[in-house]
Amino acid sequence: MKSKSKNNKKNEEKSSRKGLSPQQLISISSVFNDNGWKIKKELNPEDSLFNRFCERMLEVKDEEGQALFLDLAKRYLWLSSDFYFMNLLKALEHLVSEYEKLTSDTKVYVMMLIAPKDEGKTKSSAMLLYLFNDTRLRIDPRFSHYRFEIISDKESLHQKMDDKDAVLVLVDDYIGTGDTAVACVEQLDKFGIKMEQIAILSLVAQEEGKKKIEEKGIFFCTSNLRNKGISDYYEGKELEKNVRLMQKIEKDLKVGEKSRFGYGQSEALVTMCRTPNNTFPVFWYEPELGIKKKLAPFPRF
Repeated sequence: MKSKSKNNKKNEEKSSRKGLSPQQLISISSVFNDNGWKIKKELNPEDSLFNRFCERMLEVKDEEGQALFLDLAKRYLWLSSDFYFMNLLKALEHLVSEYEKLTSDTKVYVMMLIAPKDEGKTKSSAMLLYLFNDTRLRIDPRFSHYRFEIISDKESLHQKMDDKDAVLVLVDDYIGTGDTAVACVEQLDKFGIKMEQIAILSLVAQEEGKKKIEEKGIFFCTSNLRNKGISDYYEGKELEKNVRLMQKIEKDLKVGEKSRFGYGQSEALVTMCRTPNNTFPVFWYEPELGIKKKLAPFPRF
């Protein structure tokens, strides 16, 4: 019985990778090793990131498309919640050293960055906000003399910000196009909060989002700045070829038009606590119910 069980296990593991050559499996393993991702051998493909990569590799089909998929995966950033605090400290170092309005006497109010339309919803930035209560931050000599106060009520914010020595830090774990950040600041401006009193902090941000925020005259800091995965990385004929390859990949996966190349064509290669829709859909897109389920490496739902 034991021998039969072992054989079944081996067969199921093989079935999740059926169709991939030994070299392809080695290439995927290399991506995992370079990125520090653990390779688990669960029987169910849904329970294994490695198996999910294998499944998606098979769905890409075309060899050139598969090569592009792996090349993008090599530059993929997976920042799980375990690494949030470490990256918060990196971003805060930038904030306290570069933000001119911030002194040891400044009252620092911290609030979740959220679009007006999303108020009341549960957002991943809430977890980052809570880290400002972490004891490690309070006793860190780099930040212990700053008074961080978490604010959740916008109604009381105006009165607090009347103090000339007060600043408001809006925090988010990820910023893509920058549209949400700008909308949030513009709403606060209507509340009478001066733009020069506002800073934005994120753990990860796209270059285009950073540019859009800073063009509005808002101070911005992040611990990880990211470029577009294809447009900012390749040039000339290689760029043209890879754009066509990605277009074909997304067409084969039946990705909706609005999601192609990531929301706002951000071309992101990022997964945070959750995968933002700014990321290339090849890494997160799974068909809706009713179609045979296809497994994505970093599903959003």
